[in-house]
This record gives sequence, structure tokens and C-alpha cells, in this order.
Amino acid sequence: MGESTSRMVRTSVPGIYKLPSGLFLARIRITAESVSQSFRSMAGAKQWQRATLLGLESKTLIIRAGQLLEQAEASKLDRTVVSVSDAIERFTASVETGYNIS
Repeated sequence: MGESTSRMVRTSVPGIYKLPSGLFLARIRITAESVSQSFRSMAGAKQWQRATLLGLESKTLIIRAGQLLEQAEASKLDRTVVSVSDAIERFTASVETGYNIS
């Protein structure tokens, strides 16, 4: 039987895998979050992996829902997120005053 081509293969570098397409997948897992990116070369995958780990350690980069974000971008998103309790409070206040909540 032939070799399976539907799986990624580990390389000598932890966190970097060879995909059936020939690309290299660099993956970083920290606590409950992970982020990955594919590259044409092993060197590119290693460089991204090192730079990303340094950014995560220095807290200039953050992983949110599988996305790699710069700290400033993540802070901006945090300000736009409305919690359920805040939404209920805004809705209740708008009903009491008769104003729209937009």
C-alpha cells in the first residue's frame, strides 16, 4: 500500500510540519490558544515561529480566537466588545427613557 498523503508530517523542528501540498505549517500553542501559518520554505516557518514567540513573550503580540494580533489592535477590539450585562443595561435604560440604543 502507498504512503498516505492526507496527513501532515513532523519535521526535525518542534511545531513545524510538512503538509501534503509541500508547504510547511508552523504552529504555536500557548495555554488554550494556538495560531498557525503556512510557508513555502522551512526557513520562513522557523523565522515566523521565532518572531511570534518573541512577540508573545514580550506581550507585543496576542493570540485571540486563532488570530495573531498586535497588542494595540487587541486593545482596540476589547473596547468595542459589549458584554451581555452591558447590553441588557443599555437596553433597559433605552426602554425607560424612550431612546434608541444605537
